[in-house]
Amino acid sequence: MNNKETAPSIIHFGMKSACYLLLACIVSGIFIPYLFYLLHWEVRLGVFLFLPPSLAAVITGNYYFISTNIGFTKGCIRTFLIATVCLMSAAYLWLYQGIIF
Repeated sequence: MNNKETAPSIIHFGMKSACYLLLACIVSGIFIPYLFYLLHWEVRLGVFLFLPPSLAAVITGNYYFISTNIGFTKGCIRTFLIATVCLMSAAYLWLYQGIIF
């Protein structure tokens, strides 16, 4: 039997994950853009640079560290990068092209 834990077929999203998601949204969606506003930088840039990677980190952390004990692997890095690219693409369309989903 292999010591590595197999991935579950269903991803569990519990209270702990929801709290991390809310924290990431508040910090990277409200506080960091407000700091950009105080520094007279473009607020959309703060949202674009910090919100997608923080949400991708929560999604990846939920799957690899909270729901399962798989840990830090190549799959973890790959999942983080794919989620970041997808979320940054959506954020670009939302913030700079004016397309609201």
